[in-house]
This record gives sequence, structure tokens and C-alpha cells, in this order.
Amino acid sequence: MSVALLELRELGPKDEPDLESLFTRCDDFFALCYGLSPGPEEAERALAELPPGSRAKDKTLYGIYVAGEILGVAEAVRAFPDEDTVLLGLLMLSPEARSRGLGSDVLAAFVTRWQLEGFRKIRAGVSDANERARSFLQAHGFEPVAHHIRKHGDTERGVTVLIRQLPEGE
Repeated sequence: MSVALLELRELGPKDEPDLESLFTRCDDFFALCYGLSPGPEEAERALAELPPGSRAKDKTLYGIYVAGEILGVAEAVRAFPDEDTVLLGLLMLSPEARSRGLGSDVLAAFVTRWQLEGFRKIRAGVSDANERARSFLQAHGFEPVAHHIRKHGDTERGVTVLIRQLPEGE
């Protein structure tokens, strides 16, 4: 997939219908990572939910669009858990967009952006059940550093925390 076709668009409440459509297409992701299907409140939750101790002004939810169609979503929380780190809280692609290089293109765009913004590390959390995502991140320079339990709605799942060091920007 070509980066030239890729648009990372900041999402807000007006984009809930796009998110709901995407989440419905990604019900396999929700079942794997959370043990349930996405409910009608999932788009609103994705827009509003914050990691404990983070600030709403530091969160951006991005729609991943190709040729005007939403094919994925990514969440970024800047300066979390410290000023040098950006949290990649979610990176989810629709089934038809997987294994086509789009995830690599999105990650490369974020790495460049966050490096220029002065961040030194990217932190990500991956459900223990999502071996494919963990392998993807490790292939892109992320290293596992911790493990914890994360709550999503009424479910709890094991999560591996991974970190990627960024070279200093120029």
C-alpha cells in the first residue's frame, strides 16, 4: 500500500458513524482482545477513554483513511506516561486492510511525526491474545518491558507493554 494514498485524520464526535462502521467490521479484533463484540457505545468510548493519569488535551484518535474510506483507527496519547513518551494506545485495521503494508505505513508516519515533536519513546500495549500485533510491533523495533492486567468494560485481559526507542530528531 502506498503512503501517498494514506490520510491520518483526527476524529471527533461527528465521526462516530465511521468508527461504528469500522468497529463492526473489526468484530474479530474485539473478540480476540476483549472477549466481546463492539457495543453501540464503543465509538464514544474510543473517543473519550483515557489512560489513568493522562490528560484529555494530549489524546488524539486518528482515522486511517485510504482513498476516502476508513480502514483503521489509531490512538495517540502524548506525554504518557512521561514527557518523553507517546502512547500508541490502539492500532486497529479492518480485515480487508491487514497484511497489505498499511500498518507499516501508518507506524512509519507516526514515528516520523513523533520524532519531530521531540518524543524519545513510543509505548504500546498489546493483548496477550493478539500474537500477530505483538509480532508486528517487535518486527518494527518494539521491545517487551512489562506485563499487566487491563480492564475494558467488564472484562479484564493480560497486556504486554512494549517500548520503541526513537533516535533524536533533527
